[in-house]
Amino acid sequence: MKLIVGLGNPGREYDGTRHNVGFEVADRLEEMNDGAWNMDEDRMSRVARIYIEQETILLAKPETFMNKSGDAVLALATYYKLKPSDILIIHDDMDFEPGIIKLATKAGPAGHNGVADIQTKLKTDEIARIRIGIGRPEEKISSDIWVLTQPDDFDAEKIGEALGDAVSAAMNWIRR
Repeated sequence: MKLIVGLGNPGREYDGTRHNVGFEVADRLEEMNDGAWNMDEDRMSRVARIYIEQETILLAKPETFMNKSGDAVLALATYYKLKPSDILIIHDDMDFEPGIIKLATKAGPAGHNGVADIQTKLKTDEIARIRIGIGRPEEKISSDIWVLTQPDDFDAEKIGEALGDAVSAAMNWIRR
């Protein structure tokens, strides 16, 4: 079994925001593989099981809000007895322009509070991550506000392309 966790914030008010690109990739993986989301209260996440090349993949969208994502990921990893090498985290990254994705392993959180919480709770930075560029605000907008806004049309198009690339990268990670 492998675990793919898309990071984001629960609630309709966060749909389509830069911070929720991880949720969007998880949704795309669930849809293209005929999964179904269910609430797992004990693991503080919405989860869906999919099967790819006879491998069970558990998709998760933590309901803990971004900065407490580690609680949900730890609960999932413990319950399913997963090693860090069986976990992939998908999240937004302001260090990259919209449209850019990067696969990271054995790297620090680079200022991402959700990733920092996961690494702290799991006591390792050896978890694979797909980082999806959302860019930085040009104006004097705080990072906390920027990630919770919806991108303009140009950035939305670039981020949309990156979401497709992130789905492909996740499929490659599964098949590795």
